Amino acid sequence: MTESHAVRAKGLLLGLVVLALFCAVGGGIWVGARGAWAVPFVVFFALSVFLMPVFLRLLRCPSRVVLAGLGVLVVVMLVSVFTAPSAWLTVAGERTECTVTGLRQSDTRSGADYYHHDLRCGEQATEYTDRHDFLAETGERLPMVVDRAGLIDADRPGSVVAWKSGLFVLDVLLALGLVIAVFRTAGRVPPRVRAAAQPQ
Repeated sequence: MTESHAVRAKGLLLGLVVLALFCAVGGGIWVGARGAWAVPFVVFFALSVFLMPVFLRLLRCPSRVVLAGLGVLVVVMLVSVFTAPSAWLTVAGERTECTVTGLRQSDTRSGADYYHHDLRCGEQATEYTDRHDFLAETGERLPMVVDRAGLIDADRPGSVVAWKSGLFVLDVLLALGLVIAVFRTAGRVPPRVRAAAQPQ
């Protein structure tokens, strides 16, 4: 492989690492997205747990960075699922009264029930899912925080809180710290290995 090809390959791998972390940071948005636009992000989000160690190994990062990278990726994913929707609605959400236009119940293989509320919030149609019970009857009104951009479902005002946004910011900073560590260590030869390789 020529030097120019090696540089391009390194740039591609670094880009894939950044993309994997971007998908992890936005995991809470992709998983709860309305419509099919987020499907590619969800797929890469799921695959990145397996791909991240491969990317870091190909970049010749130290073992500690490879292990830290996988751990950080998992933590970032989990925190994002819990905090990203609230952070997004803090920025792009609007509190309003919504009319319940339909109710549906579904369950999972584990036996957990989900209670789906179809909502009409002014000119916007959206949905809210609760894991405990229906919150209102059809035709009744509920106070909700609605995404003005229509990217994710509505949520209850009590679930859109400042501390979740703060935790999401820390999550982003953690991912950024890993990016910096990867950029600083990618392709570097450890000093002891470099010294051993030098002719005596």
